[in-house]
Amino acid sequence: MKKFHNASIAAGSILLVFLVWSIGPRALWHDLVLLGWGVAPLVLSEFLVDLLHTLGWRHCLPNPYRQLLFWQIFGIRMAGTSINFLTPTASLGGEVTKGTLLYRHHPGVEATTAVVVGKLSFALAQLIFVVIGSIVILPWVELPAGLWAAILGGGALLGLGILGFL
Repeated sequence: MKKFHNASIAAGSILLVFLVWSIGPRALWHDLVLLGWGVAPLVLSEFLVDLLHTLGWRHCLPNPYRQLLFWQIFGIRMAGTSINFLTPTASLGGEVTKGTLLYRHHPGVEATTAVVVGKLSFALAQLIFVVIGSIVILPWVELPAGLWAAILGGGALLGLGILGFL
C-alpha cells in the first residue's frame, strides 16, 4: 500500500507541475495579485472551521480513538474530506477513508461507529443551522401557504430522519 501512496503523491505532483506549466506561472501570479490579501481571511476562517470540526469529532470518537493526537485526528478528517471533495462518491468515499485510517490505529467496529456518529452529528449541526437561519429569514419572505407547508414538513421529516438514525 505504501508504494501506491508514493505513486499517488508522485502522480499528483506531476499533475500539479503540468497544470502550472500549462496555465503559466505569470498568469497564476497575476490572478493571485488580483485576489490580494482579501483571500487570506477566507482561507484562515475555513482552517478555523476545520479545527473546530475536528475538535467536535474528537468528542464523538469512542475511547480508543480519543487517545490519538489532535493532529492525527485532524489529518484523518482532512484526508476523508479531500476524498469527498475530489471524487464523485457522493461524499461517502471520504467516510470509508476515515474509517480505514481510524481502523489502522485501533482495529474494531468502533472505527465505523466513529465515522457514522461524526457524519450524523455534522448533518444534525447543518440542520440546526438551517433551522435557525430559516427562523431569522423566512418571516421576511412572502410565500404561498402550500410552499410553507412543504418547507416545514420537509424540514421536520429530515430532522426526524436524522434523529431517528442517531
